[in-house]
Amino acid sequence: MMTKIKWPQEVMPFLLFLLMPLGCFPELFFKERTLYFADLTWIHYPLRVLAAEQWLSGTVPLWNPYVWLGFPLLAESQVGVLYPLNLFFLLPIPPYFALTLFTTAHFTMAAMFTYILVRSLGISRIGATIGGLSFGFGGFLMTQVPNLNVMTGGVWMPLIFGCFIHALRQRRWEVAVLGGAALALQVLTTQPQIVFYTVLLLISYALYQTGQIIFGRAVNSSSADIARVWGLLALTCGLGLLLAAPQLLPMWELKNLSVRSDGLTYDAFIFHSLALHQWLGLILPSVFGNSVLSPTQALSTNFTEAYLYIGILPLVMILFSGQKRHRPEVVFLWLLIPLAVLLSLGHYTPLYLILQKVPIFDLFRIPSRWSLIVTFAMSLLAAWGVDAFLEQPASRRVRGGLLGLWVGLTVSFVLMSFFSEPLLQWANTLPAKSDLVHALQMLFKDSLFKVAWPYQDRLILQPLNWWVMPKAALVTRLGATVILLIAYSAHYLSRRNFGMAIIILTAVEMSLSGGTAINNVTAASFWQQPSAAAHYIIEAQQNNPTMTRIFSVKDNRRAETVMARLGEYLPSFYHLFAVTGHHSPLLLEQYSQYDALLTQNPSLSLLLTGDRFVIASAPILADADKIFPLVYYDDNWYVYENPHPLPRTFVVHQAMAVANNDEALLHLREIDPRQTVILETDTPLPILTPSGESKSQAVIKNYRPSAVEIEANLDSNGFLVLLDTYYPGWEALVDGQPTPIKRANYFARAIYLEAGSHTINFVYRPWSFRVGAALSIMGLFIVAAAMGSIWRTRHRIF
Repeated sequence: MMTKIKWPQEVMPFLLFLLMPLGCFPELFFKERTLYFADLTWIHYPLRVLAAEQWLSGTVPLWNPYVWLGFPLLAESQVGVLYPLNLFFLLPIPPYFALTLFTTAHFTMAAMFTYILVRSLGISRIGATIGGLSFGFGGFLMTQVPNLNVMTGGVWMPLIFGCFIHALRQRRWEVAVLGGAALALQVLTTQPQIVFYTVLLLISYALYQTGQIIFGRAVNSSSADIARVWGLLALTCGLGLLLAAPQLLPMWELKNLSVRSDGLTYDAFIFHSLALHQWLGLILPSVFGNSVLSPTQALSTNFTEAYLYIGILPLVMILFSGQKRHRPEVVFLWLLIPLAVLLSLGHYTPLYLILQKVPIFDLFRIPSRWSLIVTFAMSLLAAWGVDAFLEQPASRRVRGGLLGLWVGLTVSFVLMSFFSEPLLQWANTLPAKSDLVHALQMLFKDSLFKVAWPYQDRLILQPLNWWVMPKAALVTRLGATVILLIAYSAHYLSRRNFGMAIIILTAVEMSLSGGTAINNVTAASFWQQPSAAAHYIIEAQQNNPTMTRIFSVKDNRRAETVMARLGEYLPSFYHLFAVTGHHSPLLLEQYSQYDALLTQNPSLSLLLTGDRFVIASAPILADADKIFPLVYYDDNWYVYENPHPLPRTFVVHQAMAVANNDEALLHLREIDPRQTVILETDTPLPILTPSGESKSQAVIKNYRPSAVEIEANLDSNGFLVLLDTYYPGWEALVDGQPTPIKRANYFARAIYLEAGSHTINFVYRPWSFRVGAALSIMGLFIVAAAMGSIWRTRHRIF
C-alpha cells in the first residue's frame, strides 16, 4: 500500500526534525563551541575551509599545494569538493559555525528522508516520526560525526532506497532518475564504502522483488517485470555514477596510484570488526564508554565505529512489526538485518576469509560499518511496529511480559549495585583475557554505574547526567515505554496522546544519548590556537614567504597535539606548505616509500623537499640536527630551521636518467640536488654542457593551487626543477608551447629548457575531471528530461 503524502499536514514532524539539533547540540548554538576530534580536526575542517577559499576565488578546488608536497584535492573524496551542501562554508559566517550548520543539517535531512520513505509506504505520521528520529538522530549517524563524510553519505540512503521502491511500484523511469540523482549526491559527499553499501542494498531489494515475481507472490507478474526491476536498478545506479563522474574518475585515478592499488591485507580488511559484546549498546547506550567519557573504552574497536543505540522505545516497537509480515518490505527488512549483522562481525566469522578474495569487497576495511544497514532497517521496522501496535494494542499477556521484563531488569540492577565488588572480583579471576572478559570487568567496575562527570559543561546533560548512566538509561526509558504501552492498550490514553507521548520520549532519548553526549566539543577559538612553537613557524613563514616547507614530526593523533604541531592537513588551514599530511586511505604509494627514505636518511629527505622548519615534541636525530639548528623550544615543542633550504624552483645543468622510482631512490644518496637532477625516463636525455659556475636563475612569479608561473634565465641548456608532486594532469608550457614533464628526484617535476629567457606555466588540467564533467552534463540532460516528464503529467512521486 502506498500513501500520497499530504505535505501541508506534515509540518509538525518536519518542524520537530528541524529543532532536534538544538536539543542534541545545544552548546553549538547557545555557546561559542565547535565540534572537533579525530578526522574533523585532521581532515574535514581544514580541507573544507581550503576548498571554500578556492571556490570563492573563482577556482575549482582541484589541487591542494599545502600538504604532501602537493596533493589532488578533488580526488580526496573525503572532502566532497563538488558536494552542493558545502555551500555552508561559502557563507559569510565563521567557519566553525559553518561546520555546525553543515553537520546538524544532515541529521535533520536523514530524519526527513526516513519519514518520507515510510510515510509514503502507508505508515502513520506517528510511526514515521519515530522512524525518522531513530535513524536520523541515533545509532550509526550520530557517532560518525568525526568521520563526517561517512555520516553525510549515510544520510542519503533512505531517499535513494525510497526512490527505488517507488520506481518499482509506479513503474516509472522518472522516479529511478531521481533516485540516481540522490545517489550522485551521496557519491559526492562520502567515501566509496557507503556508496557500495547503498548499491548492495538496492541489489538485495531487487533480488527480493525478483524472488517475489518468480515464486508467484506478486500479482499479475511476468518475466517482463523481472526485466523492469533490473532495468530500473541499472538506471538508478548508472545515472548516479554518471552524474558523479567528475568526482569518481579523479578518485579512481588516485586510487590506482595509492597504497590501495593492490587491495588490503587481511589485517587491514578486518580492522574494527564489531564484537558480540558491542551489541549490548542496543539497550545500554555508551555502556563501554564513548568519545567524550573515554575514547579508549570501546573494546575491540573505536567507539565511533561501534555505536548502535536507536532508542529503547523504537527497539521495543520492532517486536510488534511482525504483525505486518504480510508487507513485503517488512519481510525484506527482517531478512536484511541478520545478513548485515553477520557482515559487521568481521574476523569473528570465517566469512571474511572468503570476502577478501571478492572484488570490490576487498577494497574496504572496518566491517563494523555494516551497522549502518542494521540501524537503518531497525528504524524502518520500528515505524511499522508503531503502526501495528496502534492498530492492535498489546494483549494482557504481552503487557504482563513487558512489565515483568522491566521489573526483572530493575531488580537485577539494584542487586548488581549492592554486589558490584564481589562480581568484579569474580570477573577478575577469569583466566582468559579476551574481549568478553574485559567487557565483564568493565561492566561490573563502572560501565553500568558510573555518573558521567565529563558532562559538567553541558547545558542539558549537566543536570541530567545521572540519566546517562547505562543502567539508569535502560531502566527509566524501558519503564516509561512499558507504562505508555500499557496505558494505551488499556485505553487510558487516546491515540493522539499516546502518539505525542512516544514521540516526546524518543526525542528526549535521542537528545540525551546522542549529540554532545557522545561527540566532543570545545571552545570555538580552538581553531585559532596552535602552540607557541607553531606560531613561531607561522609568523616566520609569513614574514619571509620563500615558499619553503615545514615538516611536522608525528607523535600521537590527539586533536590538541595535531593542532599544536601543525600536523595532518592543518597546514592547509594556515596556508603553510608542508612535506607531510594525513595518511589518507588514498595516500600516494610514492609517499609511503618516501617515509622509508625519511627513516633511513632524514637529512637527505628533508633537504630534497625544500624543508625549512621541523617541529617535534622531542629532539630530532643528531644527523638532522647538524643541518637544522634548534631555533625555538619550550616545555613541549622543539623547532629546527634549515638556514639554506632548497628553493621551490631552480635550474640544474647535470642530469641522471633512471628507469624507475626504485632506481631513483637508490641514486638520491649520491647526488647534490642543487647541481644534479635524477629523471625517470625511457628516452635518452639531451646532452648538457655546463660551463663553469652557473648563473642560471628561476623565479616564481605567480603561484596558485592549480597554476604556477615561473620566469627562468639559463646561461646554458638545463632542466628546471619544481619541488612539487609529479602527478598525472599537470601540463607545462614553455613560452606558450607544450613541453613534457619528467618525474624528478623521485617526487618532483622537471622540464628541459634551452639557454635563454623563458616563461614557464604549469597548469593542472586532469583528463579525469574534464571527461567526468562531460559525462555529468550528459546525466543532467537525463534528469532534466525526467523532471519535464513529471511536470507535464503532474505525477507525484511521494
